[in-house]
Amino acid sequence: MRTKRFLLLFTLLVLFLLTGCGYYNTFYNAKKYYEKNDYKTSLEKCDKILSGEKYKALHDDALFLKARIYHKTGDREKAVKYYSLLLERPAESEYQEKARGALFTLYSSGGDYQNAYTLYSQVDKENRTPEMDVAFAKLLYLRKYAGELESLSRDYGTSTDIGREIALYASLLRGDRRRAEELLKAFEDPEKSQYLARIFFLLTCDSFFVPFMSSGIQERYKAPVEVLTPGGDTASFQAVLDEIDRLGQKEQRFLLRGLFRLFVEQGRFYEAKMALLKMESLSGLQDSSVPTMALIVNTNKPVAYSDLPTDWKGYLTDGRGHYLYTEEYEVYQLVKGRWEKINAALPPEGIEEYSITVWDALNKRWLFIAEGKEEWFALNINDFSWDTIFLEGDELPRLLPERLYYHNRKLYYFDSIGSFFVGDIRGRDKVTVEKIEVKGWLPQVSGYTILDFTRLGRLVLVGGKEGDINNTMAYTLDINDPDPSWKEQYAAAPVVLADYVLTSFDAGRYKILLLWDPLQEYEKPAKALLADFQSSTERLSLIDVPKTPEVVEDFFEYETAGDYGSDTIITYRDPDTTFNSLLITVMSTNVRQQTLADDFRMGNEPRSEVKEENLQDILLQDPEKEVFPEEMLPVINALDQLDSSGVNNPRKAGDLYLDAGFYEKAALSYAEALEEEPGDNRLLYALAYVHFRYLKEPEKSREYLNRIDLPSVEEELLREHIIKLKSVLDAGEK
Repeated sequence: MRTKRFLLLFTLLVLFLLTGCGYYNTFYNAKKYYEKNDYKTSLEKCDKILSGEKYKALHDDALFLKARIYHKTGDREKAVKYYSLLLERPAESEYQEKARGALFTLYSSGGDYQNAYTLYSQVDKENRTPEMDVAFAKLLYLRKYAGELESLSRDYGTSTDIGREIALYASLLRGDRRRAEELLKAFEDPEKSQYLARIFFLLTCDSFFVPFMSSGIQERYKAPVEVLTPGGDTASFQAVLDEIDRLGQKEQRFLLRGLFRLFVEQGRFYEAKMALLKMESLSGLQDSSVPTMALIVNTNKPVAYSDLPTDWKGYLTDGRGHYLYTEEYEVYQLVKGRWEKINAALPPEGIEEYSITVWDALNKRWLFIAEGKEEWFALNINDFSWDTIFLEGDELPRLLPERLYYHNRKLYYFDSIGSFFVGDIRGRDKVTVEKIEVKGWLPQVSGYTILDFTRLGRLVLVGGKEGDINNTMAYTLDINDPDPSWKEQYAAAPVVLADYVLTSFDAGRYKILLLWDPLQEYEKPAKALLADFQSSTERLSLIDVPKTPEVVEDFFEYETAGDYGSDTIITYRDPDTTFNSLLITVMSTNVRQQTLADDFRMGNEPRSEVKEENLQDILLQDPEKEVFPEEMLPVINALDQLDSSGVNNPRKAGDLYLDAGFYEKAALSYAEALEEEPGDNRLLYALAYVHFRYLKEPEKSREYLNRIDLPSVEEELLREHIIKLKSVLDAGEK
């Protein structure tokens, strides 16, 4: 009997031990898989623990481990979720303080300052690590909470590098450069001082920090440093943009933001605009599908023939066949290498005055066009009869054939930067002409080239100069917009377009740009680029073509007569030949773009650039959160125009600086305007509001408010704003 009892007790004990081992073994395995970076299996073990009531004692362990996995793998949303669940657990949970610390780090690094600020205050002081305190100091610096930052700095003192770093943030926030210099020189770890100097240089582009950076970093940022001094010329900044291309994407964005702000402060608005457009162009450049180069192969096929009529006058094509007309407007077609006369109708009277021809693809006819006429003529390809087309609407100016474009029953004529004409072909006998005035700001560029992207509803302007400055912008015009205006972007071309004469031809959806060097007497193109306009992004890409495609001899003298698909027909009247003097060539162009993915797949070295560094710091939040190029460009253009006009209008300048977020400049401009109009209530309120809302100077704000004679304010809305601001100041609210 005793033996049986003993065996029963022994069995129960073994079962209890085995059950306990299994109970803890699941979490033990979850941790082991985590340590081996097998996060999938570790998460499965954690989920098993969380799904069973018998594992209840280990739920906090599993939640914290899951949160750590998501934190480590970059899934911020899930990490926040599971750390937050731990904060909802009973107060005795050992992981709550760790969860708060981890959440603080996540919120701080993600720019969620309010949640980070709240969590820091919930962490017991004895549980705050020095790393948390430094992160909190950075948060206070970014939020400009000077009082709390000064208090934290006093608590730490400056006997350690941690204390010096916090004190540095406090001194920079209050604008004490002398103290900041002392602190940067006092760091025991010179690498820390150099690192902080670099971070603040990226944040501000302030040359104050340059001497404290390492020699290697100073060399890395040599190009932007050279343009920091006031009075630097625009040409040098264009060179800087090319140098900045070699830096990492994050560095480029911060440097461009800093340069933009610096240029606005210095009144260098053109350079500020260039920096903005360069920032805008960086969007998506890291995408491996973005083309880095293009391979273009031209196959040039001369068209052979015999029996060219000696009195031939002009060449016609529908993109596939070859035709010509004589001085008497007899029509010939090239058939099997011979020019054969066609039985065409008699030409209309006065046709000889119509020297411009355009192929009307939808109506299958050639339009014979001249300015200053009330009618045009058309030669039908089907039966070679003539139609008369009547013009209505606005009168066309003097026409240049290279600026006349056709697409989908419409003719577009680019008259100038300020206007263009649209000829709407209605039926077979009417064209309604309308002059369209371009609205808003106009590019001040000369010597430019117009690219015909009318099939995408755009005209694009590239190259040329703005005054004596090389134009590095591309300007696009939406010709379908009833109120069209120029949009500008930075045109990241591998060469200076203004140094060349540009010609172009179609290759399917692309434009091939050929760049001709005048010093080489136009013997052959010096360079080629692929122009690709993406309607989805409304951006023009100028893609490098390393090997210039072959062109025929005297190509510069040829004219584009027509195209079909990727074939372009070019013609040239050879002045040195009296027999068969019409040279015709069909260019078949094959285009293949190469992307970063292609570079890596093919084992090619990508474009030479400085290695991208993993600069991760709370201070380096996304620069585009503060500067939006699309919103800022109209404001900077307006400031540039105001500055160029020579008219002193400080009130308008103040409004523009306020729109751009340059609050000190806005306050200075409003103050200047107030000197001219001392009793202007709107100016007084504007100054009071700027000093209170943006410059955090309530006493200065109150000074301006007290100068307002409220009974004299006639505008009801202005009166309400003044009363509200006064009540806020009186209550000491923010």
